[in-house]
Amino acid sequence: MESHEVLRKVFNKVGCKNVAARLGLSLSLIYQWSRVRDGKSEAPNPLDRVAQLTELPDGEELLDWLCAGRGGCFVRRSKLPAFASRCWEQMKAEMDKLLKPNRRKAGHDDCHAGGPRCRHRRKDGRCGWQQN
Repeated sequence: MESHEVLRKVFNKVGCKNVAARLGLSLSLIYQWSRVRDGKSEAPNPLDRVAQLTELPDGEELLDWLCAGRGGCFVRRSKLPAFASRCWEQMKAEMDKLLKPNRRKAGHDDCHAGGPRCRHRRKDGRCGWQQN
């Protein structure tokens, strides 16, 4: 998606007049950012300028700063597999903790059903499972 298309999508939701007022810019400039001429926006828009800034030496620090300001983090493509793996392991550990059967008695941890779902329940309410 081109930068002018992204801006147009955002401006359609918020309204060009609101954007112009909030940024203290003219309405015509806001319209020019989101209109296309010869495959580019009519006026150099902020997204194009940020893209140019990131091409400078250490320009990716700008992306780090922008992402951190929005509560996220910029992950470089080269580090993505390790980052995704770390997130997956963390999510899996949290899901295992949530789905782990609720065990009432410490001496009956080997009963796979555990808790109220135990199929070995005796009349006194305790688990009657015995290890061989």
